[in-house]
Amino acid sequence: AFHFGCAVDACGRGGEVKKVLDLLREMQSRGLQPDVRTFTTALNACAKANQLNKALSIIERMYMQEVQPDVATYNVLLQACERQNKLDIIGQLISQMPLLGVEPSIVNYNTAVRALSRGGELQRVNNVMTLMVERNLPPEMSTYRAAINGSCDAGLLDVAVGFLDQMRTEGHQPDMHVQYALLSTCGDEARPALERSLGVDA
Repeated sequence: AFHFGCAVDACGRGGEVKKVLDLLREMQSRGLQPDVRTFTTALNACAKANQLNKALSIIERMYMQEVQPDVATYNVLLQACERQNKLDIIGQLISQMPLLGVEPSIVNYNTAVRALSRGGELQRVNNVMTLMVERNLPPEMSTYRAAINGSCDAGLLDVAVGFLDQMRTEGHQPDMHVQYALLSTCGDEARPALERSLGVDA
């Protein structure tokens, strides 16, 4: 199993999706059970090749074979969905993880928040942040940064400023990354007021 795992890792890094999937099948035909790392490597290869359906089928296979995905597995999948703008799937994954025995990490939540913000899905972002509080992992500075950066990437300045206000209410002050994202998004007319709000010298 170790040698197969190394081969999957090498082919995965090389982007050889077909070889990766063939190796998984060969392992199972020989009665060898891939572990979570091997499955995650295979999933990552599919994700990087923009073969999201194959990546999703791998995580389904993991559950069928009683191999528990971990937060790294899910983050690979969340990032793949983000790249392809599959916002519905992102919302489903982050909600289902606790029900399937995987407690989302702050990185998982932030990936979901960034993607949903970039897609202008304000209600879904708020739902994720509510879920974070319910799971005793309240939004951090990095979470608000993800929300603001995602909103700014989509040109949604009003939404980004809303997250800025929410962030401040929670006791977090905007860092240079947040300031840059906001100021890069606003037009010349809004810039002076935003600079004053951020405490940035013109």
